[in-house]
Parts: sequence; structure tokens; C-alpha cells
Amino acid sequence: MGDETPAIAAGIIKLDSVAALERLAAKKLTIGDREFVVNLGTPWGRRSGNAPKSPWQYRDLLNRLVRQPALAPGAVEPAVRLTSTVYDQRRTRSAASLLASAHTAEELTVVSADRRRLAVLTATDTD
Repeated sequence: MGDETPAIAAGIIKLDSVAALERLAAKKLTIGDREFVVNLGTPWGRRSGNAPKSPWQYRDLLNRLVRQPALAPGAVEPAVRLTSTVYDQRRTRSAASLLASAHTAEELTVVSADRRRLAVLTATDTD
């Protein structure tokens, strides 16, 4: 799983529309391939998701790639991993809110088990 993601992430910039890619990510998540979403979102987010002049559709794709596992049953760990690698503090808090709204406290123990990720999700924004 996920072997094709670097090539896909590199080719996003050439796409006229990211809708098909969003559908592919949703399908992969539905069949249990959570790593696909993480492996696609991480390099894409590092490449352009946080760039201040990134086109809106690319930022939107990154937001959707984070949102899908954040709201999916059983995908807390991949969602936290993706969020902690590609998001700024403001958007990380938004992702944390999604996680909290879709998962029980027991499911969210994976967040508190990792101090680095917990620090990222609870940091205050100084902007």
C-alpha cells in the first residue's frame, strides 16, 4: 500500500481538477488503506499545502486529505500523524476539533500516548 503515492503527489500540480484524487483517497480510506491518505498528504502538504501563495484547490485538497481520516472510524492514529507533519497550529487545532467530534475519548488515547503529537495539537497560536 502507498507505493504509488510519491508519483501521485508529484503529479498533483499538473492536474486540472483534484476531484478525482479526492474520490480516490476516500475510496482508499473506505477499504482500509489509511496509509495511502497519509502517504499522499504528507509530501503534498510539505510541498505546497502550507505555502502562503498555494492555489486554493491545493490547500483544499490537503484539508480534505486530513478531514477524511479525522472523521473515519478507526483512523485516529493516521489522522494525527498526517496532521502533525503538515499543518500549522491554527489548522491543527481545527483538525483536533474534528477528531474530538468524531471519536470517543478512548479512541483518542493514541494522541496523548505520543507527547510530541500532543504538544502539536495543544499548542497555542501566537499569530
